Amino acid sequence: MRAPLVIRTLAVLATLALGACSTAIAPPDVTDRRTPQSLPPMKTFGEARVTQPTRSNRSIAADILDLTFTLESGRALPVLTRFEGPITVRVLGEAPRSLSPDLDQLITRLRREAGIDISRVSADQPASVTIEVLTRRELQRAVPQAACFVAPRLTSWNDFRANRRSSALDWTTLK
Repeated sequence: MRAPLVIRTLAVLATLALGACSTAIAPPDVTDRRTPQSLPPMKTFGEARVTQPTRSNRSIAADILDLTFTLESGRALPVLTRFEGPITVRVLGEAPRSLSPDLDQLITRLRREAGIDISRVSADQPASVTIEVLTRRELQRAVPQAACFVAPRLTSWNDFRANRRSSALDWTTLK
């Protein structure tokens, strides 16, 4: 009776000895499961291939003038307006870090591809176009469904609030 007990004991010891010779598989280190500290760079458009128009400017302008311009409200916009002379852009408010490089890239493309004389100026200088960054709450208090909006003849958010119900913000009065 002792022989089977001895054989079983030896079999268990042999199994343990063989198991001790193998390498252990460690669980992945906690650092392997962390969220990466930095994200890959944001994808951007490559260099645009600019092709020359196949139609004359006069023909393109006639097509544009034939279009019916309407505001979101449905009111007719009697004229197509444009800036005369150099265009300046300024940014007010606490802009996210991505705004400045994105805006610079857009301005560069407008200059290079459309030949528009456009540049940025500092926040304390007057500008043709003002981009004012607001909190979501502040914007939606005034314009509940908007992520952004454009209004004529304004220089700041305070200017908008002061003239909100006036004819100064009427796009149809632009010439």
